[in-house]
Amino acid sequence: MEAPAGRARQVVMTSSRNLRPLGLPSVGLDGAAAEALGQSLARLFAAAKREVGNSKSATPIALAQRVRNAVAELATVADATRLGPESLDEVERLQQAQLRSSVDVLLDRIEEGKIRALPNRLRWSTALARPDGVFQQHHEPTAFRDVAEILARLGVDLTARHAGQRAEQILAAFALAADDYSLFRVIDFYERHQACRLAVEAAEGAGGGGPDARSFGLAAVATGRRLLLPPIIIATTGPVASGKSTIAHALALRIGAPRVVADAVRDVLLETPAGLSEREIHEAYWQRAFAKGFEDRVYRAVVHRAEHVLASGRPVVLDACMPTRARRREIEQLAAAHGVPLWFVECRPDPAVLRKRLAERNTRDGCSDPAWEAIARDLAKRWEPWTDAERGRHLHLDTGQPVEQCLEATRASLPGWPDRFPD
Repeated sequence: MEAPAGRARQVVMTSSRNLRPLGLPSVGLDGAAAEALGQSLARLFAAAKREVGNSKSATPIALAQRVRNAVAELATVADATRLGPESLDEVERLQQAQLRSSVDVLLDRIEEGKIRALPNRLRWSTALARPDGVFQQHHEPTAFRDVAEILARLGVDLTARHAGQRAEQILAAFALAADDYSLFRVIDFYERHQACRLAVEAAEGAGGGGPDARSFGLAAVATGRRLLLPPIIIATTGPVASGKSTIAHALALRIGAPRVVADAVRDVLLETPAGLSEREIHEAYWQRAFAKGFEDRVYRAVVHRAEHVLASGRPVVLDACMPTRARRREIEQLAAAHGVPLWFVECRPDPAVLRKRLAERNTRDGCSDPAWEAIARDLAKRWEPWTDAERGRHLHLDTGQPVEQCLEATRASLPGWPDRFPD
């Protein structure tokens, strides 16, 4: 995004995700640890107190005032951030524009209970993810905030510490674990706002020291982000036990993209009555799962979650069987509506590999009969082969191969796929 025409000097900065880190030490965090941290934060936030009456600080009107206050505070430390009056005007203009475009989503998030009593100053320096994914935190003051705002603060801090890609991986893992995809519609606004706050804290000597104020100040005026892969839909499809979920997980983690999983959406939609035995819960689950029209609800919900991600300018990975042309057409329509490329990645291992995996699932779940084979046969009966008339691209993967070989085959086929990724 460029500054308005007519100004003496355009304010054009790099993306906050590609911001050159200044001053802050790097973070030793790999992709698996970032994913574990996102899942752990989802558990922490799910247990946090929530009250609709305490949501005033997250209303659009309150946020507009908080933006003005933050920019005013930023002006008092202009020497440390080296942001002139023109840049400060641009900071406020960008935030207010983002806020206006997000009003409906912000109000929806209040109604959905996304405002929680959370640590108000969460940063990487006060948060550690142990190898087992347990989230640890020093004593921090709490306030009722949108969970997206707290994640944004952590994300800005990580970006300044050479770990912007890890911040995206944390967001993706959190969204899946918490079933919270609308956060992608507001995260950019909150990141810019938190960059202002962090710049002020750094300039005043809190949270890292004055020299870091420049890094956070640049993040506050950064233009649109540039991720590893531009907006695209990668839809992994295939029969039961084909390995599509494994491939979808590996792809999403590798590129830091959010992942929408049909099975997870199905679990959210299947509300089981309280007071049932474990066997009754199991039976109720499957009875509702195969009820007429329920599959339509699941796929509509998958598309809805993917729309949130695409609207934020990010790629998205979909994990669903999509056995019929009608189901695949829904994804084609989603791609067309957002003007993004679409790739179907069909996972098809050797039949012997598939039979072995189904048998392993029976053993895992303690099935006395070949239950998973029956589910696989039912899906196979409904499977409709691909046609030349279907839009989008279609990549066939032999998912009997190791995951890394499958990723390499995908990398070689997808346009714009980065040659290198973070470790």
